[in-house]
Amino acid sequence: MKKVFFVYEPTTDPYGGVNSFNRALRKAMRRMPELGFEPAQAISQANLVFLSAASRGPGYSGRDRHIASWQLRNLVNGRFLFDPRGAFSHSGTNTLPLVHRLDGLTARYGRPEGETYDDLQKELNRLAARTVFQSQFCLDSFRNGAAGPQDTIILNGVDGDLFPTRPRHSSSSVLKLISASWSDNPAKGHNASALLSELPGVHMTFMGRWPETLDKKNVHIIPPQRQEVMSSYYHQADGFVHMASNDPSPNVVTEALATGLPVLYLDSGGTREIIRGTQFGVPIQKIALSDLQAGVNILTSRLNDLQEVVMAHRQNFLIEHSYHQYAAAFRSLV
Repeated sequence: MKKVFFVYEPTTDPYGGVNSFNRALRKAMRRMPELGFEPAQAISQANLVFLSAASRGPGYSGRDRHIASWQLRNLVNGRFLFDPRGAFSHSGTNTLPLVHRLDGLTARYGRPEGETYDDLQKELNRLAARTVFQSQFCLDSFRNGAAGPQDTIILNGVDGDLFPTRPRHSSSSVLKLISASWSDNPAKGHNASALLSELPGVHMTFMGRWPETLDKKNVHIIPPQRQEVMSSYYHQADGFVHMASNDPSPNVVTEALATGLPVLYLDSGGTREIIRGTQFGVPIQKIALSDLQAGVNILTSRLNDLQEVVMAHRQNFLIEHSYHQYAAAFRSLV
């Protein structure tokens, strides 16, 4: 059994998509030992290193959650191993291969100090034996369309236990929509939820962090929730809304799909790749009242068919599907 050292330390508290994915991937490893990998408890046990973007994660107890390039270089080179969780060990000169899962260029979707973080991602990526991109959009952002032999695209998968599904058949005269975001970054498209809430026949719910300066209109706001609670709200909705700009591969969209929700989305970033154009949802081209109304009309007319298609393809959204591809990437290195 080969062991994978996760640099990212997740939390069970409400947090973003990178956290959710790392939790799900660890769980998949433990549940699918036949693929030959398990999480390493310490760097001294590891056969390879798995890094997400440039983060140690919210579970890291140190002061700075960003991992510096010199720390990662020592980690993978094995000359002086730096364990991001605080332990140090020497292990000769063996080199540990690094699989780097990139988070997209954060400056493109409005992350504060995004350029500095992106420069760190690029610097760390020079140490990678294999790079995993979450979408073609993500790869194009970093590589300008020129993929290398060490590049792999793997769409995200979610924990199906936390996001169970149930059969749906919508007959109500009110279209119940829900959106969610851990971030209050305006580029996440909160304003679209506000506009949707004023359309006749639409009930709009938002779960997560709402920008303080934005009028919520008629949006019903629910504070950030744990994943297992999020799915219970999804089961009360007819469709999911995701209007983020340049989002490389929104984990929250995959979570909603796993519960059976079709998606009304802004055709930007990598979201289209998850939705497969119009297969699992309805795209709009810009956040404007006329576009949103047209999108709602199409979603309403196709709702029952879309829900059936999403349910039929549910396995594609689960972590087990993604983990088979990750295991193949790991196996190529060890």
